[in-house]
Amino acid sequence: MSLLFILPFGCKKNEDPDKFITLGVILPIDQEKGEQRKNSLLTAIDEINALDGVGNNYSIRLNIKSSEGADRNVAAAAAA
Repeated sequence: MSLLFILPFGCKKNEDPDKFITLGVILPIDQEKGEQRKNSLLTAIDEINALDGVGNNYSIRLNIKSSEGADRNVAAAAAA
């Protein structure tokens, strides 16, 4: 299970030329394809940012957390 949440951090319009949006992702990094998922997301975000980002040139930053642990629901809630 993967979760995606958007954190309301970043710069206001016209405040700073380095504007960004932070996306939080909780992934099962300890599982078989966890690192592949993480690397796929990082590659996609790099490609988006290379093309001037989203909206009015906002870059995307990822905050990746792992849901590894005995109880994934508890681990995901703690990571959020």
